Order: sequence, then structure tokens, then C-alpha cells
Amino acid sequence: MDKKKIMPKLLDALTVYASSLIIAAAVGNFGYRILGIWAIYLSRFLVIAAVFAVAIKTHLKTRAFLKFNMPGAREFLGSGMVYGGALLLAFPLLLLVQIIVPDFAVTCFHITEAVKGHSFWYLHIILVIVITGISEAVLFDGYLYSRIKDLGTIIKVAALLGAGYALYQLDLYTLFSLFVVEFAIVYIRSRSGGMTIPISLHLLSAVLAFAVRDFANDTSELLGARMGAFSVIGMALIFVGAALPVTAIGMRLLGDFKGRPLYEKAILLFTAFIFIAVGYAMSHV
Repeated sequence: MDKKKIMPKLLDALTVYASSLIIAAAVGNFGYRILGIWAIYLSRFLVIAAVFAVAIKTHLKTRAFLKFNMPGAREFLGSGMVYGGALLLAFPLLLLVQIIVPDFAVTCFHITEAVKGHSFWYLHIILVIVITGISEAVLFDGYLYSRIKDLGTIIKVAALLGAGYALYQLDLYTLFSLFVVEFAIVYIRSRSGGMTIPISLHLLSAVLAFAVRDFANDTSELLGARMGAFSVIGMALIFVGAALPVTAIGMRLLGDFKGRPLYEKAILLFTAFIFIAVGYAMSHV
């Protein structure tokens, strides 16, 4: 596509992202200390408002970035496997950051901290998960994706949005794992052709993040006390080895890897086996 047509879209995307980052930091994070839990709700609504404000200003119709569809069973299954592969990569990344570089695992803000100590905590959880999941999907896989999808290959677009999503969370501990998860969701967005699956996955991600954050922190600290560096890296290699075939099958179901020669598939399986074998050996040193 002509660069003259891409640049205005890129500027629109940067404007919305910068606005959303400021809202997330100023309202959601620091505003929470002044206004309490309602600042979090407000920040998410303001993010969606920023998206629609720029869309209206640029005469962009809603269906241009909120295209809903009804994917078939193949798309759902393939998307689930790609997402599952991303989670298999995300967990060891969390573990490695927590154990190998403990000083880097410092968070700016925890949703779990926000809902603790408040009445009707279950209502807060539901609202935070729903509002967070929908606002993030609309921002990254809806608006921003639609504005920069012509910038290059899907790898480049997914990398940019993955990095933006990771930074948007203001959380150093989850920086790398969030990048992997959003990279996978952007890829799924490009292959599924609509927002149905990406929104579902963002809602699921919000649920998982809320449910396992404290457990993951406690567990990784416990593992760090009992495991050496070789054991931790070995566990990470096992997860990577498991993620390779799962992700590859998911991508195949979504339409990629068609007609690839048999030897490439054999190399992939052999590589996965090597990762798992080496990881198993290292984890038992």
C-alpha cells in the first residue's frame, strides 16, 4: 500500500495508543490511590472512549475495526491451540524473570490489590475482568490492528502490538509473557477474520491473570527456593518443546503450513523432542 495512505493511519494508531497509555497510568494506576476501585473502571471506559473519539474524528466506521463473525469449529480449535502454545511459553518466562532476575520482577500495579479489602469483591472481579478484557481487545486487536495491519507482514504487526500491549500493562514482571500472548492473539485475529475469538481470548486472559497471579508469585518463589538455575532453565525448555507442536497444529488449522514438505514437520517434531529431552535432563541435575 502507498506510504501516503499508511502514515495517517499510523499516526492515528500512535495517538490512540499514547492516549490509552496515559489513561492507564494516570487514571488506572495513580488515580486508584485517590479514587479507589472506581478509577480502574473509569480508565477502561476512557480508553474505549479515546478509540471511538479518534475513529469519529477520522471518519472511520465502527465496523472497520469491530468486525464480528461466527468462526467455524476449525477456527476455534486452531485459535485455542495457538493460544495454548502461547501460554506454554508465557509461564516459563514468568518463572525465569521471577527467579533469574528477581530485581526486575517489580510490578507497578496489581488488579488483585485493587479488589482486596472492598465490599462485593466478586462484583469488582467480574467488572474488572469484563471491562479490562473488552477494552484491551477493542484497543489492540480492533482499532490498532486495523490501522497498522498494512504496515508489513503479520509477524511485524504482531510484534509491534505485542510490545505495545506488554508496555501498556505497566508491569515489568509480566512484560515478556504478555508480549507472547498478545503476539499470538494478533496472529489469531489476522487468521480468524474478526473480533469474536480475540475478545473471547482477552476475557479468558483477564480471568487467568486474576486467578493465577498470586498463585504464580507464590509458586515461583517456592520453586526458586528449591530449584537451581539449571532446573529452572530445564523446565522452561520442556514447556518450549511442548509449545512447538501445539502451536504448529493450531497454525495449520488456521490455514498456515499448507503443502509444507514432510521433512520440515519431522524437523519440528525432532526439535520439540530435543528441547523436552534436554530440559528433562537439566531439570534433574
